[in-house]
Amino acid sequence: MTEPNSKLVQFDRQLSAVVTPVLLAQGFTRGKPGRDYHRLSPRGEDIYHLVSFQVAPASASQHGKYTVELGIYYPAFARKMDQKVLKPSIRYSNLDVRPRLGFLFTPQEDRWWPQLADETAQVAQLREVIDQIVTLGLPWFEVNDTDANAALYNVGKQPKRGK
Repeated sequence: MTEPNSKLVQFDRQLSAVVTPVLLAQGFTRGKPGRDYHRLSPRGEDIYHLVSFQVAPASASQHGKYTVELGIYYPAFARKMDQKVLKPSIRYSNLDVRPRLGFLFTPQEDRWWPQLADETAQVAQLREVIDQIVTLGLPWFEVNDTDANAALYNVGKQPKRGK
């Protein structure tokens, strides 16, 4: 059995301390295991939101970095297309609309943050990231969680349908 990467263990611990309380207060639950946070739309619609912290694998050019992915899943799309409706613990690849947090920045960017060895610096960085999720990501969910076409327009991407 391989030993868990100590950097990832530290990162997960920091997510639990810094990010999880803020997202739980916004109605998200944390997937187990993992770095995904899900919630049903606060409007009570049959729509699901996801915030996911993706850590680049060792083989990737972004190794040692992470990005934040946001997404919305519209079960009505699946029903309309006669596809299987997924459970609320959906994966990023099954989302209908799925920008990375950096694409909500002005200007847009495919933003990857470095995983920092210094724990104090990493915690400070995660506080900045969660502030960006709260100030950019949560309003994006509010604007786009009732109209899939508006969400697609606002991100400029075609939908990815669940299988």
